[in-house]
Amino acid sequence: MKTRYSVLLLLLVFSTCASAVEFSVGVSPPVVDVGEVDQGEQKIVKFSIFTVSDENLLVYLDVESGNMDFFAKGYKDLMANFSEEPTMRWVQFINNPVEIDTKSSKTAGRAWKDVTFILNIPRDAEPGYHVIKINPQPTVYGNLGAPVGTSIVATTSVSILFNVKGDAKRDGIILDSTAAGYANNPFTIKTFFRNTGTTTLYGRSTTKVYDINGNNVNEYYSAKMYVNPNTVATFETPVNDNLKEGDYNIVSSVAFTTGTAEKNATIHLYKQEAGAAPQQQPNNTLIIIFAIIIIIVLIVAYRWFSERR
Repeated sequence: MKTRYSVLLLLLVFSTCASAVEFSVGVSPPVVDVGEVDQGEQKIVKFSIFTVSDENLLVYLDVESGNMDFFAKGYKDLMANFSEEPTMRWVQFINNPVEIDTKSSKTAGRAWKDVTFILNIPRDAEPGYHVIKINPQPTVYGNLGAPVGTSIVATTSVSILFNVKGDAKRDGIILDSTAAGYANNPFTIKTFFRNTGTTTLYGRSTTKVYDINGNNVNEYYSAKMYVNPNTVATFETPVNDNLKEGDYNIVSSVAFTTGTAEKNATIHLYKQEAGAAPQQQPNNTLIIIFAIIIIIVLIVAYRWFSERR
């Protein structure tokens, strides 16, 4: 009995896989190299999608900005000139979604559809290599022409590669790392990082904390964030360990894939007096409202006295 159930289960798995393959969608070519472009330029870009399905497919085209993972696959020599500036808004499709008509003539058992879009390079686009990733999302049509659900397939994406003319430079420095807090309480280390290059960087801060004797206390990480050229970003690294009162040496580094900036600093944790509560900052909103009320009262009083004269 168990053998029969096992056979039925295997048949179900294989039939599901076969259905998935039947509705698979691929792209050609997987990488479209547009070449060099100027700031403010428009380019017409084309690629093809195909399927071995016997049913017509409606394919939606999702766009996302490319990342460093693209360069790890045969393009490492371009990595140093890559701009991590968001690019997903630079694509304007002629049609989205597109339909693949499987009833038309096929090539090598596949039905094809050309996709055309306009690549709009902003006038202030950063120099260097940019990547846009386009992900086809196929939907199978039912007998009445209504979508019956997204197919369960392993679709492939197409990457659009182009180089905006100019001097692409990836570099940055840490200006300072600071922290203020009480001993045995959570606090935050702030690392001030300046992007001294000409392209957007995507990085995170790592801070190693040492006690006064040079013993490694722990290592802490900030969230990842984008840093635009010639701007200063503050990486905030939370420390939730209960550290004792005293001085600590910290080594902060900001890694942005193609480089790392590092800086040493010293922080001091104060002893919190018993019963002492952190000082609260004044509520600026209440102050503004109170000031407006006073001004209104003064205006009303002035008019009242003026009418009495």
